[in-house]
Amino acid sequence: IRAAKLLEKNNIKVTVFNARFAKPLDKEKIVRIARYSDNIITIEENTISGGFGTYINQILIEENLKNRNILNIGISDTFIEHGSREIILDEIGLSYDKIVKRIIRFVEESGRSNIINYPASRE
Repeated sequence: IRAAKLLEKNNIKVTVFNARFAKPLDKEKIVRIARYSDNIITIEENTISGGFGTYINQILIEENLKNRNILNIGISDTFIEHGSREIILDEIGLSYDKIVKRIIRFVEESGRSNIINYPASRE
């Protein structure tokens, strides 16, 4: 939500779908949101490989929504040093500022200004 507010200040309209429960995911709602979206971004404090974003990508492929721009943000498959949560999140690119910068760059490169333009502003 905090990153979404920062993005909206940069004229990037977003909808946040909070998938706090990994399973079962509401596949129908994800597909409904994706149909209104040019850009889809997943963010997780977990490994990207085999994580939440991978599952969302699979749903999009199964539903023939492959033409969306997709960005999965999470932890790469590398060793992470110990430290405070804030320092570690910043180092691995998951601090609010780094998430926002990465999304702005992604949206600019995609040429589409809406990440998700689903009728409901927040899920």
